Amino acid sequence: MRRLIIVRHAQSEANAVGSLHCTVPGPALTAQGVEQAEKLVATLADEDVRAVWSSTMLRARQTAEPLAVSRDLPVQVHDGFRESYLGDLHDRRDAEAHEAFDDVYASWLVRAELEVRCPGGGESGAEVLERWLGALDEVVLGLDVGTAVVVTHGAATRLAVSRLAHIEPTWALTHHLPNTGHIVLDEEDGRWACRSWGGLQPGF
Repeated sequence: MRRLIIVRHAQSEANAVGSLHCTVPGPALTAQGVEQAEKLVATLADEDVRAVWSSTMLRARQTAEPLAVSRDLPVQVHDGFRESYLGDLHDRRDAEAHEAFDDVYASWLVRAELEVRCPGGGESGAEVLERWLGALDEVVLGLDVGTAVVVTHGAATRLAVSRLAHIEPTWALTHHLPNTGHIVLDEEDGRWACRSWGGLQPGF
């Protein structure tokens, strides 16, 4: 059996101040984030981890490293797993910016308006999906059996996994992943079935 565990990175310096930081390499983990990354090793202790992947963003790579070290595996890095680029909203912390992104994100996830972009050259939902799911194809191609762990980012993950595993869009929109929260996907009859989402049993 093949399993994918998609993990949102641990708390970053941007998370701590509410920043919409979305460029590479981006901010590092906070001290709390480092502790969360270390606890992830114990959380996944019973998993048959055969590969550890990360986005190119520093916060994701730092989250992946303790798990990879514990399994004597390299962290394989793919740019396709980075967070959505938000154009002029990048690194803003104000409520207006967060509301603007929430509206764009709802357009992508719930209204299936994937051509919508954040102002100032942000990515479209279609572009995020294409690169994220393309990166996941490479993970799956290299996994014959066991579990691959992918450390990535909240918004891009919920958009992509909701499509991949046929999650009800409004449910995915309203169920954010906390730092180091993760989604478990099992291969079943040629498709990916969601076993858990942020610790919740799939009722969707």
